[in-house]
Amino acid sequence: MRISDTSGQDCRKLHTIIPAIVFALVCVFSSFSVFRNVNDWQIVGKWIGFAISAGLAVVTYSIYGLFGAKGKTLQAESRLCSVPIILSAVNVSVAVTCLLQYAGILKSTSSFPMTSDFDNPAGVAALLCVTVPFSSTAFRSVRHNTLCFLSIAALDFTVLLLSQSRSGIIGISVCTSAYLYCTIRNRPGRIIILFVLILLSSISLILLFKCKSGSTSGRMTILNVCIGMIRERPLLGYGPGGFAGRYMLFQADYLSHVESDELRLLADNITHPLCGYLLIAINYGILGLAFVLMSITGAVLFVVKRCTRYRLPVLMTIGSVCILSMFSYPFKYPMTVVSLIVCLLYIAQDTSLHFPNSRFANIALLLSVTSAILPSVSWYRAQTMWKSMTDELETDTTKAIAARKETIPETDPVLCRNARYLYSRGAVNYYAGNLEESLADLLTSSTAVSSYDTELLLGKVYNELGKADSAVYHWNLASGMCPSRMKPKFFLFKLYEQLDDTVRMLNIGKEMLEMPVKIPSSDTRSMRLEVRRKLFGM
Repeated sequence: MRISDTSGQDCRKLHTIIPAIVFALVCVFSSFSVFRNVNDWQIVGKWIGFAISAGLAVVTYSIYGLFGAKGKTLQAESRLCSVPIILSAVNVSVAVTCLLQYAGILKSTSSFPMTSDFDNPAGVAALLCVTVPFSSTAFRSVRHNTLCFLSIAALDFTVLLLSQSRSGIIGISVCTSAYLYCTIRNRPGRIIILFVLILLSSISLILLFKCKSGSTSGRMTILNVCIGMIRERPLLGYGPGGFAGRYMLFQADYLSHVESDELRLLADNITHPLCGYLLIAINYGILGLAFVLMSITGAVLFVVKRCTRYRLPVLMTIGSVCILSMFSYPFKYPMTVVSLIVCLLYIAQDTSLHFPNSRFANIALLLSVTSAILPSVSWYRAQTMWKSMTDELETDTTKAIAARKETIPETDPVLCRNARYLYSRGAVNYYAGNLEESLADLLTSSTAVSSYDTELLLGKVYNELGKADSAVYHWNLASGMCPSRMKPKFFLFKLYEQLDDTVRMLNIGKEMLEMPVKIPSSDTRSMRLEVRRKLFGM
């Protein structure tokens, strides 16, 4: 009998430990994995890590369902006990890494002083805000949970303040306020602590807004352009990819009617409106935005009415994602998805919802993961080839590009629908001397994503093809998209010189000499020097 009891206990421990290990791998890969041989390696690398670890989790779940589970249902209660501890550990690890980078002990992987392994502080803010709510359930004791949550929240607040992440500070402050309001029973103490917290957060935000006034002005410009886009198609929007395909065109039109040099200097190539709700409204209209808001409201009401034990961490996580979506792009990072999946599991456990242990479903899951291996390997190989192309473009080695022309994945079904890849392939074709192929790639890319870089290169292609009018159109458009960039004006200056158009050459040359420069560099100085020599002989 003792042997049997020990065996049963070991089996139960095994059924608890294995899911904990798999979930820890998912969190670690989603937070720290990088693949430097792909483009956007700090983001794409984490999604690759998430896909690999999630596939492992699905295989583990299916094998356990086929051979390890007894009964008709799989209950998650015993296997969710380690989830808040793992998420809290990941949160603290990222926060400590950022502090070590800020102190200069570790080297930052981006141009920002502290980002852990993310591309910018927005990734750190997203991870910290969506994982800190789970620290409130890490222990059985309410006192220990409060100490754990407040300690991690204070650590996260410090990191976000040093990284100057305004959306992160708002998210952490709202989470902390909600937790204190729900846990502190003493009414005067609750009011005092909340007042101090709100005051501290307000002072921090005011200081950050003053320190980052340029960022605030840039966000307001993006907001005004987005409002103009929504006015044209308010109900149904522009469809999937509508923002990417049209925003820069609207920005060029907006800046042409603005006299502020500051706004024209801040304008840059924009790929996201920095607000998830604006993105939905532009792509799917007010009706699409209303559907999303109603879905969020319905989810919150369901949690409030049906959940008891995990109501607070689930609501804090949903609130964090909603707040971050107002100022950032949390769904760009896989840990946001991981946290929401955990919320779904919490809701399922809190409402006594069990997952059926179907042999057919487990076999289907195993087959789906197996069938995805070969396409995933093919996609990864294409991504590495794309990375080699962009590396060559950055070094501007025309001979090397021409020599590697045969390695371009011409028919990869995924990449050929990617506008950024088509731009890279168009650039390679341009430097390799294949102007017609380059033109076809760039035109296809420009219809999907309006971009300063694409318009600039289209002007160069048309100029090489002897189509001066088309080159002038695309260079003027590129200059309108980013008025602080000097290259389009310099190319126009050179073209007008070739066409002996002295009047336009003189006008564009004066503009180049008088325009403010956003980031002074050797290129801008050399272009201005050449213009000055040709205009004034000095």
